[in-house]
Amino acid sequence: MFSYVSPRLSWLRKNVRGKIILDIGFVGAYETPSAHLAVRQENPGSTVVGIDIVRKKVLHYEIPGSIVGSGFLLPIKPNAVDTVVLGEILEHVSNWNDLLEESVRVLRKNGALIVTTPNPFGVFRFLRYWLLAPNPQNAKNLKSYFGASDHMHFIEPLSLLRALTKLNLKPAVITTTNLSVPYIPKLFKDPDWSFWPLTRLGTYTCIKAVKR
Repeated sequence: MFSYVSPRLSWLRKNVRGKIILDIGFVGAYETPSAHLAVRQENPGSTVVGIDIVRKKVLHYEIPGSIVGSGFLLPIKPNAVDTVVLGEILEHVSNWNDLLEESVRVLRKNGALIVTTPNPFGVFRFLRYWLLAPNPQNAKNLKSYFGASDHMHFIEPLSLLRALTKLNLKPAVITTTNLSVPYIPKLFKDPDWSFWPLTRLGTYTCIKAVKR
């Protein structure tokens, strides 16, 4: 049987490394914190800490090293973490720049900030909900565009890159994943087409930035 693994998850598994890893908002809205568990699996000798404000879910999963808390006020000393993961978090908060600043505060020099977030330039999203939408302001169109009801906005990649560079981070990996191709069976959907310009047109923006 074919076992589908999201290209976004594969990208996280490949790029998240470090002796001390902090995963902010690790629980998410899914039935299981699959991305967090994948990070732990790929880093068996590391200290992996998950932090989330949803107390009920943190206590429910009982994952070692997980704590209840806010990514805006991390209970961690400055320059203490090798890698910070913000996986599908920025689109849920209005003051996302503040979250980036707090993440950078706890990062060590040469530490990595890993960010994934929906890409508003994703070809399918852009065509269906903006360019070819007869009434883009239609409530149904807007609801479908944003997907989850708690998605506040989608941050376009250039604004995100500018924010990262202003925080003294150097983007080392910039790509997108989950390129959506309509009308193709699930087996061939979201292929890993890792060549330009298709690496700019995927559903998720994926960035690895290093603290200078």
